Amino acid sequence: ETLYKEFFWMYSQETEYFEQIKNIKDNYSDAQREKDNADTKRLIALAAFEASCVGEDRKGADKPLKGPHIKEMKSLEKYLERLRERSIRNSRLYQSLMKAGENDNEKED
Repeated sequence: ETLYKEFFWMYSQETEYFEQIKNIKDNYSDAQREKDNADTKRLIALAAFEASCVGEDRKGADKPLKGPHIKEMKSLEKYLERLRERSIRNSRLYQSLMKAGENDNEKED
C-alpha cells in the first residue's frame, strides 16, 4: 500500500501530465514491477553501503568496492541511464525537437 496515493491521484488530475502518468500506470506490467522492486532493493542496499563508508570513522571506509558491490553499481548505473533516457524522450522539448526535425525532413523532400 502506498502512503498518500489518494492525494497524489487527486492532485495529479490537475496537472498537464495526468494523461501521461495514467498511461504509464495503465501499461505498467508485472514484469516491470518485479524488476523495479528488485532494482529498488539493490539501490537501498547500495545506499546503506555507501552511507557506511562516509568518513574515516565509519565501518568499511577502508575497504574498496569489490565483487557484488561493483556488479550492483554497474546495474544501478544502467538502470539510472535508462530512466534518464526515458525521461528525455518523454520531455516536451525532446518531442518538439523531434517534430521540428521531421518537419524539416519533409520540407527537404
